[in-house]
Amino acid sequence: MKLRLIVPVLALLLASSAAAQYFGKNKVRYDTFRWKVYPTPHFRISFYDHVEPSLPKLASFAESAYDELARKLNYQVPDPIPLIAFATHAEFEQNNVIAEFIPEGVGAFAVPARNRMVLPVDMPDQQLQQLIQHELTHVFQFEIMYQGRLGKALAMSPPQWFMEGMASYFGNDEDAMAKAVMRDAVASDRVPSVMVDIQGYAAYRFGHMVFQFVEAEWGQDGLRDFIYEFRNTLGSGVAKALKRAFDIEPDEFDARFRAWLRKFYQPTIADRADPREFGREFRIAGPEGTRSYETSPIASPSGDLIAAFSTYRENIDIVLLGVPDRSLFRTLTPRETTDYQYLVAQMLTVGPDRGRDLAFSPNGDRVAAFARHERGRMLVFFNALSGGIERTIPVDVDQAMQPAYSPDGTTIAFHAYAGGHSDIYLLDLATDKLTNLTNDEAYDSDPVFTPDGKRIVYSSQTAENAKLFEISLTNPTERQQLTFAAGNDEGSSFSRDGKHIFFTSDRDGGIYDVYMLALDTHDLTRLTRVVGAATNPVAVPTRDGERVVYQAYTKGHFWLYETDPVEGKPAGKEEAPQEVKERQPYVPAVTVTVSKDKIEAVKKRQLFIDGAQVLVGVNSDNTLVSQTYLSFADQYGDRRFDLLLESVSGFSNFQFTYLELAKRMQWGATVFDNRQYYVYGASLEGNVLRQRVYRETGVAAFAQYPLSLYHRVGGAVGYIDRSAAYPVQTEFGLAFVDVEDKVPFVQASFTGDTVSWQSYGPHAGRRYQLTLSNAFNTGGGTLSRDVTFDGRQYLPLSRRNELALRLYATLANGDRPNINYFGGLDTLRGFDYNTLVGNRAAYLNAEWRFPLIDRLILPWLQLAEVRGRFFLDVGGAYFDVPGYKQDFTCMSDGRLQDCVSSYGFGMSLYLFGLPVNWDFSKQWDFKHTISRGAQTSFWVGFQF
Repeated sequence: MKLRLIVPVLALLLASSAAAQYFGKNKVRYDTFRWKVYPTPHFRISFYDHVEPSLPKLASFAESAYDELARKLNYQVPDPIPLIAFATHAEFEQNNVIAEFIPEGVGAFAVPARNRMVLPVDMPDQQLQQLIQHELTHVFQFEIMYQGRLGKALAMSPPQWFMEGMASYFGNDEDAMAKAVMRDAVASDRVPSVMVDIQGYAAYRFGHMVFQFVEAEWGQDGLRDFIYEFRNTLGSGVAKALKRAFDIEPDEFDARFRAWLRKFYQPTIADRADPREFGREFRIAGPEGTRSYETSPIASPSGDLIAAFSTYRENIDIVLLGVPDRSLFRTLTPRETTDYQYLVAQMLTVGPDRGRDLAFSPNGDRVAAFARHERGRMLVFFNALSGGIERTIPVDVDQAMQPAYSPDGTTIAFHAYAGGHSDIYLLDLATDKLTNLTNDEAYDSDPVFTPDGKRIVYSSQTAENAKLFEISLTNPTERQQLTFAAGNDEGSSFSRDGKHIFFTSDRDGGIYDVYMLALDTHDLTRLTRVVGAATNPVAVPTRDGERVVYQAYTKGHFWLYETDPVEGKPAGKEEAPQEVKERQPYVPAVTVTVSKDKIEAVKKRQLFIDGAQVLVGVNSDNTLVSQTYLSFADQYGDRRFDLLLESVSGFSNFQFTYLELAKRMQWGATVFDNRQYYVYGASLEGNVLRQRVYRETGVAAFAQYPLSLYHRVGGAVGYIDRSAAYPVQTEFGLAFVDVEDKVPFVQASFTGDTVSWQSYGPHAGRRYQLTLSNAFNTGGGTLSRDVTFDGRQYLPLSRRNELALRLYATLANGDRPNINYFGGLDTLRGFDYNTLVGNRAAYLNAEWRFPLIDRLILPWLQLAEVRGRFFLDVGGAYFDVPGYKQDFTCMSDGRLQDCVSSYGFGMSLYLFGLPVNWDFSKQWDFKHTISRGAQTSFWVGFQF
């Protein structure tokens, strides 16, 4: 996938398109990273001060992973592999190797340009080892499949299930939750074909089992043959690789794979059941009858309500569910907000960790959750009685999650990462004081207070498995281990009488189920025996006695269920609690001793080819356009040089741009030569339509500073040599004369963007840009002083319906003011392209956008998300320049005079990857329709 950062260069143009504005939220570089490099036999590890404590294990884990992969694949990567390490995921998200936004669901990545691996280290040691091995597998893929050639990597696109499934299999990174996905798919008969282009998390899990099947059927040699044949047939599809490797057709492979899966899982799931066998289901209807996801259940103090995350509105919301009727009672979160970016909800917005991510206050008035805000996370309190945000508290530690209220409501315990360690923290709600409670080498998470408020039970991991521990709040050195069996234990909560702990464990067959531990006798009771996974149990008092509500993964969804603990089955005894003394660390296969003498400073930032793209297509005005784009970057993506060569309708353009992205203030410089045209015609003074050409050659320096995720200020200074045809009034009428100018200029802008998107485009929020520019006359005075505003507002009417509004206005004054032009496309439909011209111009668009056809399947073509719109456009433009002033009256007696307008219907869809649009419009003057028939236009491009 081509990843490209576009930094807006606010260049001053003689003639500027009224639609050519830059929007988008800001990827903010909050921190400054001073890189160092440590070489190992097969890696060059880039790190900074916050990562340095983790350098020994990074080096050891990386060399251990390389040793295993080199043996399994019988291959050696020829050059040292760059590994770029960040201390936390919050810092990892600021990397510029990928210049676009990186969601928290992306744990790490590798890119074929220089075989770089980029990852955070804030996770348990075993998971970090698996993550490194997963990404290192990608590097082996790049070398084996692309022979280290970036051009081949950019041109080819193997199925995601192949690339990620192979990385998952050789990375050996499946945990109990990951294993539940394919086990559940097999049990519910939802296993796709290898010919299907599977996307997302399912592709990882499906691909993992494909590779496991291949090795089980054809051995390690067959596995390597499959990989190499895939390389040899890259671009020819999966079928040819299967034929050459195993002499088998895809249908036969699918049948054998599904049969093997059933046999593989049969011993595990034979005596297991659907969650409904253990109790009733909570149900929320999703959009248009679909089923939503619900996770992280937590009970109100009275027990009559359950708070949980839900996707029933296709966002991540916090909802209250009634326990007696197991249905939706109230939604606490706003539909749209800029108070936070998203709620921290495992498996929905962030990757899996442990436990639940919601907390109910002891008085039942509030529900607490962490949310992403700017660089890090903050604690958000929602009003449980009426909904909405009551209070927010920023926290100064990274990756904060899993909040838990103390019984007296004065303290929140939670998991967070700081100083190279994951610990349990306490937040005093009266003073906002933060205290590290556990402060140890283990990965501590998932806290819950004991009913008396004197201790905390939490999950902690040092070696391979997480266990439940208990810590005293008055003397944190007093710690006891509560669970001991094989497997991971997490997601604990207490019964209402405080005599039992409910928790989740994968101790039986690696499958998460709900257990109950009696604290006095240490008797263990098993409450579920599901096929998928059962996690996060919480006790709820009912008229029929205490029940346990939990989340289950089944049929590809997370849903909530209740069960009766009385119906549980005995599962033996736990050992008596033991005082914590020494805990065994995770030990990798290869240990590397780090010598500080070998640490190297990063001095030179050499640029190398980072990406390339060649495009031939249709421009926004339906003229032929061809582009060649080359991108060069340093190792960290902080310094970039972009080269763009373009040919548009016979005009040749180029732009060279240098970018500095290492700090919050981003800056750069550009050199460009641009040749374009606008159309001057019959709507002004009765002239015949003609193209008017302009040229600009110049250099500019620019900078932008993000004030927040949503707002930024920018500026530019530069110099342009321009020539163009310019309007003047002569004794014979209006004429165009060729003028040439040397134009120094300055420019400033303020941009805001709070838009949220659906798959088809913008859905809610607003975006706007105010630009001020001044071009100086070298002979003195001002050549052009411009003020331009472009604003868009999106008002959601339902899940896939919205009103879209746009206002564009520009005013230019001076000795030779800039010319603006618009018309056609989605500016003023029903009028010819760029035929409304002037130094003073404005237009307004109003649209109702709605779905027409969700999916149309023809024998030779499939179309998806065909959308319609009704629109109204109105606008006008005129000249008021030295030597010529055009008479202009926009409206008179309720009718348009010199302004123009149109209305009509349009539809849009994606065809062969391109956004194509058809519009049917009529001109009118607010009283009468002027057009005899509808004007039809077809154009390629994105709507505003």
